[in-house]
Amino acid sequence: MGVEDTFLQKRFIELSGKAFNKNIYTHTGFLSMMEIELFQQCRSKLSPVPYRLYGGYEDSERCVLRFGSAETTCYEEDFPVQCIRIMPVSAKFSDDLTHRDFLGAILHLGLERSVIGDILVREKEAFVFCLSSMTQFLMDNLFRIRHTTIKCELVSSDELSANIRYEDITVSVASERADIILSKLYHISRAEANELFCTKKVFINARQTESNSTLLKAEDIVSVRGYGKFLYSGVQYTNKKGNYVAAIKIYR
Repeated sequence: MGVEDTFLQKRFIELSGKAFNKNIYTHTGFLSMMEIELFQQCRSKLSPVPYRLYGGYEDSERCVLRFGSAETTCYEEDFPVQCIRIMPVSAKFSDDLTHRDFLGAILHLGLERSVIGDILVREKEAFVFCLSSMTQFLMDNLFRIRHTTIKCELVSSDELSANIRYEDITVSVASERADIILSKLYHISRAEANELFCTKKVFINARQTESNSTLLKAEDIVSVRGYGKFLYSGVQYTNKKGNYVAAIKIYR
């Protein structure tokens, strides 16, 4: 474990202790999936206080870790996450903007990556999750991405729910092994699928796994860096060739 990893785990322990001793809420910035894995590894060292991981919508990849609850603090507090919708002023003259374009423009303002959560790109616009303390700064200072003039607005939970999309598909596989399903789903070879595990790019239910033979279970959420995220709904039936036909929801 590197120095930065050790420092981050000490930070988790410090925040849990502060929440426990002072009966207040404490929280991190947005954590990557690798950082969430580091948190999972040190849970036994935390103070006995409730915690929650949340990134602004169900099944977020990047999440804020908050310690404390209404029961321990005796007061309610909103989770420190909001969503901004970024859209071109004129869609007709907009560039085809990518996730990298949106993230690059935001970080160019001098912000650290930890204040920004998931960025969901929808055609020429994006839904950007950020710490509540940064919302106004972003809306006041972000005017242009590449050659496109943009505008920002806060998004309500109802608007957000309407824009969380996924695609239902089925795959025919010989086994529910994770490497077999990834190979079939992403149209890559078994060797390429196995390499994703060896290079620590596969996360199942927010836990990094290097075991390519892991059997997926219904409701498992799988994230693969560079490929995307999906919910494994489980085997639906066995076809005439004796293969399993499994249902998958791909997040778009």
